[in-house]
Amino acid sequence: MYDFELDRIVEEVKRVKAGKVALQLPEGLKPHALSLARKIEEEVNCQAYVLSDPCYGACDIALQEAKTLGVDLLIHFGHSQLLSVDLPTLYVESTVKLPVKEAVEKALPLLKGDRVGIATLIQHWRACEEARQVLEDAGKKVLIGPPRGRLKRPGQIIGCDYSTAKDVANEAESFLFLGGGMIHPVGLRLVTGKPVVAADPFKGEAVEVEAYAKKVMAARVSDIAEASKARVFGVVVGLKFGQYRPKLIEKVVDMIRAEGRKVFLIASREVTPSLELNFPEVEAFVITACPLIPLFDYEAYRKPILTPQEAMLSFKSGWSIEDYDPFEGF
Repeated sequence: MYDFELDRIVEEVKRVKAGKVALQLPEGLKPHALSLARKIEEEVNCQAYVLSDPCYGACDIALQEAKTLGVDLLIHFGHSQLLSVDLPTLYVESTVKLPVKEAVEKALPLLKGDRVGIATLIQHWRACEEARQVLEDAGKKVLIGPPRGRLKRPGQIIGCDYSTAKDVANEAESFLFLGGGMIHPVGLRLVTGKPVVAADPFKGEAVEVEAYAKKVMAARVSDIAEASKARVFGVVVGLKFGQYRPKLIEKVVDMIRAEGRKVFLIASREVTPSLELNFPEVEAFVITACPLIPLFDYEAYRKPILTPQEAMLSFKSGWSIEDYDPFEGF
């Protein structure tokens, strides 16, 4: 199902003369990790470490872990390169070899309008052309944003960057998302303001995202309103290499202090609801590590948990949905 590019991996291991390698895979790909490690060790005389800690995205690269293990090459699966690192690193996109026609055909009656944007994750970017053909055969005009910045493939989005979709959002009447899960299509809906239909190639199904997006948005409005009354804020600083954002942290702290509120800096590798138990004085938390935590983990928290832009909106009266972009600053 997945193209793990074993030949390219073996070639790179030999090229850098790696005696030790580390394999990092996101949760959905981890069941393949031991098989990949075994095949690499069989092909090359090297030792392969499988990293078992959660991997939440391209920003969550296990640089420190690889250095601790003393590996000569880190092999990162399931994402394209996002960061510059000082350790030889091979990115394996792990594209999915699945037809998308069935899921896209089921999406057709749900899509609004005749101008449809396509957005997808790196694993499905090769399927964009198949999806385009299905849509065009049905009389749709298809819009796919070109690669830009951190996004290496046409139509690619990541959890905190929807630039390719925003490039075509003004012309698109709706969006088709190719991939599994609800996190990215809901993010797409929040950023573009356009109706989104998620087509899942794994299940061969399609679903409208609007109900999920409305639930998330209602929770965000509630947290923003509750945080407007907070006098003590905790700014959570991400300690992972790709999630430490000093300029954003400084901006958020200055903003909170300018409003006459108390602010504490809380540094953490993992952001969990234990924040509330460990720091009861804090009335609202602002997450600078990853915007997906406030957007999709909010049900685990009793107190407001905000993105930096949401914190700004909590100090602003009369803001509208047009002002809302939870990924601002990331």
